[in-house]
Amino acid sequence: MSSESKFLFKTLVIILLIFFGTSWIIHSKNSNTIDNDKIKIQRNLDLIAKKIEFQLFSKMPSLVAKLSNESSIQQFLISSSTQDIEVDTLLYSIRKYHYTESCYILDSNGIVKASNTNDDISINGKNFSFRKYFIRAFKGESSAWAAVGLRSKKRGIYFSSPIKFEQKNIGVAVIKLGLLELDIILRDSKYPLALITNDTIVFASNQNKWLMKSLKTMTDLERIKLMDSQKYGHYQLETLDFIFSDKIAQRNGDSFRYYKSPISLSGWYLIQFHSFF
Repeated sequence: MSSESKFLFKTLVIILLIFFGTSWIIHSKNSNTIDNDKIKIQRNLDLIAKKIEFQLFSKMPSLVAKLSNESSIQQFLISSSTQDIEVDTLLYSIRKYHYTESCYILDSNGIVKASNTNDDISINGKNFSFRKYFIRAFKGESSAWAAVGLRSKKRGIYFSSPIKFEQKNIGVAVIKLGLLELDIILRDSKYPLALITNDTIVFASNQNKWLMKSLKTMTDLERIKLMDSQKYGHYQLETLDFIFSDKIAQRNGDSFRYYKSPISLSGWYLIQFHSFF
């Protein structure tokens, strides 16, 4: 090989090394940028989840427990009175000063004995013995349960606590927290964001058309069972038909990368979607 050929060969090798080296650096930089973006998105979503948890759970569990331990509430249930001014005043104060949607007292049969609602329509005499928040609390377990009000038609989180007298469960105290503050938090996100129940139902979202629809396809039997439970009120629980696989979601021919962050309610989580294009 002539010296000129050797020179050309070396020059070509150097050019190729520079080309592939530069390509590798650019690829690595782009990959690192994408990875960093994913980390930032997940961290931001986790922060939103913590903000929601604080808004929902920072006060209500202790407040409903305190309500259930009020001696006036206990005496009211024991006496079988139909009305008590002290109890009515207490329920009114809790609803007004803690910005709750409603608060009420159930007897051992799940019948509302005293109540105060934000629309001032009495629910006294209503039977909520089938609601899980009553069933759990009457067994001695304080709980937080999400559902749509049968009368109000509004979404909310129901916090319940057993009312005891001489170590015996005699009723249940309930406080319903509306979702106004939660909805405001979700609307602040510029990306599609939704709070998903353990039934895969969109309970809150900044996408209004998604509300009270199933994130995934349900069988007719699953849908009928949920509707019969009355947990989600009058909603038909239509499906959004998302298809999920390995951090990629597809819907109506569009693909999205999605991120999740768990919420304290068992099986619940936040999900956020980011378009590829």
